[in-house]
Amino acid sequence: MSSLNFNHLYYFLTIAKEGSVTAASKNLFLTQPTLSGQLRQLEEFFGRKLFDRKKKRLHLNEHGQLVLDYAMRIFKLRDEMVSAVGQSHVQPVHRVAVGVLPSLSRTYIQEFLDILWSNPEDVHVFLRENNLSELIRDLQAGNLDVILSDTPAPFSDSRLGSDRILGRDIIAAAHPNWKYLRKNFPKSLQDKPFMHVTRHSRLRDDIDLFFYSKKISPQVKGEMDDTRLLRRAAETGRFFVILPQKLLSNALASKSLIRLGEIRSIKSDNWVITRKGGPMENIVKRSVQALKNKNPVRRNANTRERRG
Repeated sequence: MSSLNFNHLYYFLTIAKEGSVTAASKNLFLTQPTLSGQLRQLEEFFGRKLFDRKKKRLHLNEHGQLVLDYAMRIFKLRDEMVSAVGQSHVQPVHRVAVGVLPSLSRTYIQEFLDILWSNPEDVHVFLRENNLSELIRDLQAGNLDVILSDTPAPFSDSRLGSDRILGRDIIAAAHPNWKYLRKNFPKSLQDKPFMHVTRHSRLRDDIDLFFYSKKISPQVKGEMDDTRLLRRAAETGRFFVILPQKLLSNALASKSLIRLGEIRSIKSDNWVITRKGGPMENIVKRSVQALKNKNPVRRNANTRERRG
């Protein structure tokens, strides 16, 4: 293949999304041999394999991930070009790339996605999980349009802005068999098995500071960056956890978990980090404002709602 075209990239995107040529061929209404041939031509063009095969599924390797990042930007720019030229007979697609921390509350993520999808434009959302430093780099490079975080942008950059969303109460929770820990809380947590959040989360530092200030040393049995898995770990009755109460509301309502006590020194602030001048800036700004309207920040002398 001597040249590259949109079809090759679109077929590649579909294979990457579906994880196999078989599933992608059904989606594209193409035969498997035809699609395999198109992928082979693309790999020959680059002179690199783009996928590794693991357990009968195709997984992007480092070269494939690089091609995927560029392909998404190419199609995004195509849609923006169509919109800018004003071809009214074509319904433009607005592709919003959202970066999230793995440890962030899924409730918060879903709330923001629902607002994005409620925009009058045809918004397609691409979600990417990573640590904050990598997400910031992607935002600065234009690979992301917005980041959902539990901390503002960690350094000064005139192109970036950070909006604080209402903090949520943090509690210690455990299986109902641990009800006895409510007495003499939080000292009762001393030496008890604890499942921690990873260091990717601002909450981790706040919890460690809380334990240090109270001279409490639980038995840390592990750490996870997925808050759903943390909740399930607590439901087994083997560990207690410390998480935003809203995240545990269903488990508390069903009594699979009980609240041991509130950690009043910690508030789970959620933040939205945006980049000025991005192509999706207007959609993102409207969505952030709608999110802030649903979750008004409690103002105090020590809090700034907007940074950057």
